[in-house]
Amino acid sequence: LTHMLDQLMMRSLPFLPLGGLPCSINLNIHSILSKSFETMLQNNHADLLTFEIPQQAILPNFSEFKWARDLIVAHGGKIAVDQIFPDTIGALDLEEAGANFAKLHWKGIKRSFADTHRGYVRKAMDRGTTMVLSRVDDPAALEVGQQFGIRNFQGFLIDKMAGK
Repeated sequence: LTHMLDQLMMRSLPFLPLGGLPCSINLNIHSILSKSFETMLQNNHADLLTFEIPQQAILPNFSEFKWARDLIVAHGGKIAVDQIFPDTIGALDLEEAGANFAKLHWKGIKRSFADTHRGYVRKAMDRGTTMVLSRVDDPAALEVGQQFGIRNFQGFLIDKMAGK
């Protein structure tokens, strides 16, 4: 089902009224390995696209992911590693993955990360990866994220604060 939805999204992308603005698209690794993906990259402004790929899809398919990452980067696109859960922080080297963005999943994060988590976040940011705290539905997430130097947040609380 997700592969079918990815295919529909990739075919629809040229018809969306993006107006030359950057956007992101969530895809699974199998979709990235498809001919449809290559066609989409060639027929769109990939330099305006960020491809969000779940960490759990990258880890077991890292060699395939690297091929896809190189293809995306060659077309000017960006990589976001999505769905980094608290219990999997550190499982993926974000520099080796070539991540422009890394989305830490708020659910399950304690008020203070363990020191190893703090080190992972700091190291990634020092190397140029933009850290995003996602699924923010609690004001405590803003406080905890800011303690770690995270300045990008995504979720229902942020939508509510922005009046959406």
